[in-house]
Amino acid sequence: MRRREFIAALGGAATYAFAARADDTDRVRRVGVLIYGAEDDPVTVTRVNGLREGLRKLDWVEGRNLRMDFRFGSADPGRIRTYAKELVSLAPDVIVTGAAPTTNAVLAQTQTIPVVFVEAMNAVGFGLSGKLARPEANSTGITNLYLAIGARWLEMLKEAAPHLTRVARLSTRSSILGLTSQPSRPPATPIT
Repeated sequence: MRRREFIAALGGAATYAFAARADDTDRVRRVGVLIYGAEDDPVTVTRVNGLREGLRKLDWVEGRNLRMDFRFGSADPGRIRTYAKELVSLAPDVIVTGAAPTTNAVLAQTQTIPVVFVEAMNAVGFGLSGKLARPEANSTGITNLYLAIGARWLEMLKEAAPHLTRVARLSTRSSILGLTSQPSRPPATPIT
């Protein structure tokens, strides 16, 4: 799945979360978005544009039937906590978060506003969701790179490319834990 398709899928998840609560179809929906990275980070810019594009494709248009309140944590835990509290005080229909630190900050502020997280490495382990199959409480989202299904990914890759003999997975402990949005270049470890 390409990055834009992934982000568009996020838009669908966010749309479902706040549409499910809605009972007045003419009301402008409010979405809070708390992003771990800096506003001018190229990865962040791509994700924000992808979210807007995905929602637009589902006929959720800013200024018409949608208001989006963005906050950018710039990898600063204090700033993330402040923005989480601020977004909750705005009483949006749904809050979209990124990595575990932003999601946990929002979940510490509300047990009622739906929270849709993206790119959580281990949603259950970080306390973002009680179960993968059936999320509990007010949070749900997309868990990518979930380590427990790594073997299944490898099986699917071998089925798709049977002549493949080597696979490498690149990551750092920081990127696995969702602690950085900066690209990293760790040494490759072959998997056979």
